[in-house]
Order: sequence, then C-alpha cells, then structure tokens
Amino acid sequence: MMDGETSYPLREEFADNTKLIRDRFYDFFNRITRLGEPKIDLEELNKSLTIKLEELPDSTKISEMFEKLNSKVVVSSKGKKNWSEEENIFFIWLIINYCELNRSDFTELVAIL
Repeated sequence: MMDGETSYPLREEFADNTKLIRDRFYDFFNRITRLGEPKIDLEELNKSLTIKLEELPDSTKISEMFEKLNSKVVVSSKGKKNWSEEENIFFIWLIINYCELNRSDFTELVAIL
C-alpha cells in the first residue's frame, strides 16, 4: 500500500463512526426540538463569548449545518487549528441546548473549565 492510501477496513470503520455520529446527533437533536427553541438573551450570551452572535440558528438551520460539517469531516481526514464561524455557532448551539436539556446554566461551564 502506498502512502496516503487507506485500507478498506479503515474506510469501513470510518463510515461506521460517521453513521454513529449522525445517529447520536439526531437523537440529541430530536430530544432538543421536542423542548422547543431555547429562550436565550443574546445580549447576555454575547458578554460571555469572544465571538458575537446576532442570532442563534433555528433547528432547521442547525440540521443543515450538521450535515454540511459532517460531510466535511468525511472528505477531510486532517484536523484543523482554527474553526470557521459556522463551526463556532454550531458548537455554541450544542452547548446551549445541552445545558437546556440538562437544566444547567451554560455560564457554569466557564467556571468548571
């Protein structure tokens, strides 16, 4: 096998992981959407972030973002140092909704870290 080639079992394992990630995301996503859109004070949220948000995407946009970002992972095997604005917004949405689902205050995460 030449450098840069991937063996078939490794590609199959990667495809299985991608499916697992998609399944886990949509399990989380479905639990969140049943709760409804979180009520977030963006002005207060922006005080805690270095990136400033004008709005949080709705569930339809988040689903589209997930598919787009997930497909990028499938195509690119390299990690990257800097995240795009879309990746940051997606991550913020995940954290806010994780906290909403677990009835915790997202600002407490900053104290933990």
